[in-house]
Amino acid sequence: MQRQAHVKLASLHDHALKGAHSGERALHIAPDWLLVYKVDAEALILKLLATGTHRDTLNIE
Repeated sequence: MQRQAHVKLASLHDHALKGAHSGERALHIAPDWLLVYKVDAEALILKLLATGTHRDTLNIE
């Protein structure tokens, strides 16, 4: 089960963010549609922070 979750996340291009978004992660729902999230492992909480285009969510062109 855990292996399947990792494979699915990899297929969505799940990756850590840098700079102002350090500590957050993003995955690609579609080519220009991101889901930005953060996992708080201490409390087992998933925080969904933003969804939208690269420009809208990360302020990049």
